[in-house]
Amino acid sequence: MKERREVLPQSNKENTGQATAHRQNNEQSIEQQTKKPTFNPKNFGLFVFKPRNSRFRESFYTMPFKKRLGILKENIIVANEYSLQRLSTNPDFKSMLVGPEYLFKKHHKKGCNQYYSQRKKEKFVRTLAKLSQHTEMIIAPGTICWQEEANPGGETYYHNEIYFFYKGKVINYNKTYPHPLDCQYIGNKTTTNKRYFKTGVSDSPILRLNGVSIGVEICLDNAYMLLDSKINPNPYLTKAKRGAEKIDLHLLVADGIKRPNLIAQSGLLFFKVERTSKYKTKIGTVSSENPRVSYLKETPPVPLNKTLTFYKP
Repeated sequence: MKERREVLPQSNKENTGQATAHRQNNEQSIEQQTKKPTFNPKNFGLFVFKPRNSRFRESFYTMPFKKRLGILKENIIVANEYSLQRLSTNPDFKSMLVGPEYLFKKHHKKGCNQYYSQRKKEKFVRTLAKLSQHTEMIIAPGTICWQEEANPGGETYYHNEIYFFYKGKVINYNKTYPHPLDCQYIGNKTTTNKRYFKTGVSDSPILRLNGVSIGVEICLDNAYMLLDSKINPNPYLTKAKRGAEKIDLHLLVADGIKRPNLIAQSGLLFFKVERTSKYKTKIGTVSSENPRVSYLKETPPVPLNKTLTFYKP
C-alpha cells in the first residue's frame, strides 16, 4: 500500500501574521493616498488687487460695473501669467489673488443705491467662475455689496459678501458683524438696519481650496475675533485638550482695521488687505503661539503694476 501524504495547512499563527501584515500594508497605502499634503508657506504667493481712489480723476470706485469687472479680469490675467512663471520653476507653487472690502460697492451713491442688483452680482459670479477655470490661482476679489431682490410684498436684504473661485468651484461668505456703514439703506449715517442685513452666521469662515485651509474675516468680524472663536472655542482649556483646529492662512479683507487681532498659531500666514492707503495692508507670518506676544514678520512687496502687487513669504 502506498504511503499517503497530506499537505498540512499553515498554522493559525502564521495565517494571522500574514493577514496582519497585508492589512497594515493596505492601511499604509490608503493613508498615503488620503493624507492631506502639508502646507508650505514658502511655496505660496499672494497677489493684491488694490485700485487707487482719486478725487481728481475717474476712480475705479466710481466706474460703471462693467468697466470695473473688466479691469479686475485684466489684472487676474496679469497675475496668472506671473503665477505660471513661478509654477514653471516650482511645481509646488500655489497662489491667490485678493481684493479689499467694498471692492464692488458704489461709493459715490447714497443709501441702498450703493448696493448692486442681484442680476449684476450673478454676472460677477458667473464671469469669475468661468475665468477661474483657466487660471491656477484661487481668486478672492474682495467683497461685493448687493441687494437680494424681494418677492412682491416682501423685504429686500443686503449683503456684504466675499466669493472664492478655484477651477470653477465657488464658495461664498457673508460678513457676520456689520458696521453701521453696511446698514445705511436710507442714507442716514446713524441708521443701523441690521434686520435687513444678511449676515454670515450660517456660513463657515473656514474653507479649503487647492489644498490650502483658509480662515476668512471681513473687517469688523476681526474686532469681534470671529475666526479665533471658531478655531479656539474654549480659551480656558489648554490647546491639547480643546483640540484647536489649525489653518494655513488667515485672510482679513478690510476697510479700516488699524490693529488686527492675530490668531496665536506660529507660522500662520496672515493677510490683511485694506481698501485705502489710510490703513496699511499687512502681510506676513505669525511668530508665536502666545497671543500676548504674537507679532507679524512682514513680507516685502513686488509691484506688478499700479494696482497689482505680489507678496511671497
